[in-house]
Amino acid sequence: MEMPAEVINRLQALEQNRTKWEKLAPYTAWEIQSLNDASGFQVNLDHYGVTINELPGGMSAEQLLSHIRRNINDFVNSDISVFTPHPDLPGEELLWHGSPLASIIQIDMYNFFGNVDDGTVICSDYQPASWTFSTIKCPADFQHPVAGNRKFAIEQNPDGSYEVYTSGVDRIMAGSDEAVANLSEILRGYNAVFDSADDLWSSFQDKVSEFVNEHGGTATVPEIRNSGARIDYYKIEAYLKGEIGLLELRNDCD
Repeated sequence: MEMPAEVINRLQALEQNRTKWEKLAPYTAWEIQSLNDASGFQVNLDHYGVTINELPGGMSAEQLLSHIRRNINDFVNSDISVFTPHPDLPGEELLWHGSPLASIIQIDMYNFFGNVDDGTVICSDYQPASWTFSTIKCPADFQHPVAGNRKFAIEQNPDGSYEVYTSGVDRIMAGSDEAVANLSEILRGYNAVFDSADDLWSSFQDKVSEFVNEHGGTATVPEIRNSGARIDYYKIEAYLKGEIGLLELRNDCD
């Protein structure tokens, strides 16, 4: 996706005032992680939605999404990930809770070993009914395990119901992370990167549904939780270059 000027300017300003981080070695610049620069063999496409037939009492659709954004840790399993306005950036909490475009969030990531990794994202798009995170590199957290974008939104369906969802496109950033993920999948049948994310966003569905149902609304989680796919990156690249057709690309999603 094309980054708005506010996002580019924010990262450039942080990079120009890098003195406080230069003692960290090796120094990692503030920059967007491009899907094209990642090493992962597969691109993960996912969509985790919740159907809301009746909104919580006293809330509009946009107010519900705003509440989820401002209280994001109440809507995910915090044993997997915790989202925090970046603690190295004064005033970041006010930015995130206000008009959050270009605000920066640090994500602490956990598994049975504890806090195994950290990643950083920037709010690269914001509308009253949606926001998007894009992964970035930063001095304190180095690089995020994946490169890509994740949208959170609420949309009204043709039948008058609503869907709250998160939908992402990402690719494992480093070859070493992909090797660990592949080994984990071989030994445990569990991809340490993508399956962990699946658990996180499945918890998002459960917690959004629970909140709505406990506050005067009605919501359900679909039987098929993730309506996405994992596709060979080089198939996508070939499609964009016109080397294969859409049908062949779709067959890779089945």
